Amino acid sequence: MFHIALSLLTPNISKAICLFFEKKGLENGSAILNNLCTCADIILYSAIFLLPTFFIFKYTEKTESYISFKFVFPKNFILLAVTAIGCISASGNITNVIKLLFNKIGIGFISYSPDIPHDLLGIALLFLSSALIPAIVEEILFRKVILNRLIPFGKPFAVILTALLFSLMHTNISQFLYTFTGGLFLGVITVKSVSVIPAIVLHFLNNCLSMVYLLISEFANGKADTAILTFDVMLGIFGIASLYFIIQKNKATLVKNISDSFSAHRFFNVFLIGYVIYCLYLSARWIYII
Repeated sequence: MFHIALSLLTPNISKAICLFFEKKGLENGSAILNNLCTCADIILYSAIFLLPTFFIFKYTEKTESYISFKFVFPKNFILLAVTAIGCISASGNITNVIKLLFNKIGIGFISYSPDIPHDLLGIALLFLSSALIPAIVEEILFRKVILNRLIPFGKPFAVILTALLFSLMHTNISQFLYTFTGGLFLGVITVKSVSVIPAIVLHFLNNCLSMVYLLISEFANGKADTAILTFDVMLGIFGIASLYFIIQKNKATLVKNISDSFSAHRFFNVFLIGYVIYCLYLSARWIYII
């Protein structure tokens, strides 16, 4: 709960920092002010994930470390990465269709998109704050710490539960499908490599793709949106097809691992149910009636 509570305070702290800079004479909306506020956001955002990591390490029972920081990648990492990004893209497009259907019956979802800077430093900070930092701090908490703590209960269980927590952490119900999909791939790649580094790289690449989409759309004044959508849909189709062939090739191993170690009953405990209800409550803030 700690990282969610801190995430609720972060926007107010960020606004206070930006207001402080404004009172020091920086012009509202200027590139300098925006970049300083972005730097402050990077520090605050990192704290949301690194502070809980510290408390988990310090105040919970120590367990054997299964996941390392070694630069070890699965042999088929590139294929897995493209498959993962494709499936995440497909999940995002499915989510957009679902949102349109809900919109038809008068239920909308608030969408967040970062402000696009027009200076080189601002663009560099955009990739730092929206692509690299989230990839590092989120993977350290979820794949290095939480997944590592859950592996003794079974790898499939650890991957699925960590993906669920990762998805709920975003506290936006409209993001659930593709963040859960991403969490599953990040967990599988972490378990296959026994290292968090491949997950950080994959997470970063996926975030970069989203940032590239935003930048192309911004600087092309929306004229490239059709091309972006077409590419994204094709990427999603490739991802789903590739996933199908990977599953078929490894079906026997997958079935054995799941039947041997998945313990669904461990999901149902008071703490986790409370966590789910709390996150769903926070997610409800992103829904509105048209």
